[in-house]
Amino acid sequence: MIVRRQRPNWHWIFLASILALGLSATGWISWQRMKVFEIAQRRADQPVGELLVSHTVSQSFYSPSDGLYQIDLLFGTYGHPVTSNVILHLTTSPDARDDLATVQVNGREIENNAYHRFRFPRQRGIAGRTLYFNLEAPDASPGNAITPYRSNEDVYQHGQAHYDSVVASDDLTFVAHYRLEPLDAARFVLHRLSEQRPCLWGHPLFYVALIVVHYALVSKLFVFLQERKARPSTGEEIHS
Repeated sequence: MIVRRQRPNWHWIFLASILALGLSATGWISWQRMKVFEIAQRRADQPVGELLVSHTVSQSFYSPSDGLYQIDLLFGTYGHPVTSNVILHLTTSPDARDDLATVQVNGREIENNAYHRFRFPRQRGIAGRTLYFNLEAPDASPGNAITPYRSNEDVYQHGQAHYDSVVASDDLTFVAHYRLEPLDAARFVLHRLSEQRPCLWGHPLFYVALIVVHYALVSKLFVFLQERKARPSTGEEIHS
């Protein structure tokens, strides 16, 4: 009796393997590029002026994702040592009673004409919200105070500076740093894909469904190739 078996379809297996590796590599590279990102307004035209006890300085900004863990601010010390304290309050509104995070530093730690880092625990539940950071110096005095820097125009379109609770037409100089976990990154991507899109294309679940269908078809391709590999055909003879 002669049994004929199919030779493996190596070219199809090779193409399917390349497809799977390509998808994995694309996902890994995308994750590496997006897991740490920042939003910033780096223009620094002039100092705001001494941050004294009787004044507050704030900035609003849009948070596109969870994972905010650090805000850098550009300060000046007027070239002399500063010993007063500076407090940053991260809040959801200018007059919020409770802070999301609070960081206090002493003026000795702040360098002249340089960014200073205010680091706090990673924030959750802030995706898609407008946040505020408020600066105060509870023990500053003339000649012993720092100054934030600002732009001369409203160059950052998703927020504005506030001086003593009055909205201004310029922005503070700042950098907000984000570090995403995998779930945060997935939400961020889905939000960007569906943002300002009409009808079905504006719903994140539509893109989840597309991804599920895509990987289901890839899996089906592998199953199909395995079935063809095991199916008898006229490609090879075995005598018994």
